[in-house]
Amino acid sequence: MTDTSISQICIVDDDTDFVEFLSQYLGVRGLSETGFAAAEALLKSDDIAKFDFFILDLGLPGIDGVDLITLLRARTDAGILVISGRMGPDAFNSALSAGADMFINKPIRFDQVYNAIASVCRRMSLRVV
Repeated sequence: MTDTSISQICIVDDDTDFVEFLSQYLGVRGLSETGFAAAEALLKSDDIAKFDFFILDLGLPGIDGVDLITLLRARTDAGILVISGRMGPDAFNSALSAGADMFINKPIRFDQVYNAIASVCRRMSLRVV
């Protein structure tokens, strides 16, 4: 394992309360995050390269989560965790086929999110702060 750690997490979810509470939790755990309510906002930001890890919902307005995963994979090797209320094998298979590293169904506990980030980072030879 290298001595590299993730420093910037991007959360893309149109549920602003979820983003706010998850951001607070991740901040307490020592992680820095930036939230976006839609894929288009992230794509217009020109900040994709600064993020080490992405947390995405599938049910986004405009460009949906699966399409966003495909666009991100064309630009970055960063970790991608999907947290979505979409149920069933189609949602899971579509997300992973597009390039997501892990999928968790909502509702979730924030400790599950942190552990999922740590797991994906371990496989990527990155450290979580």
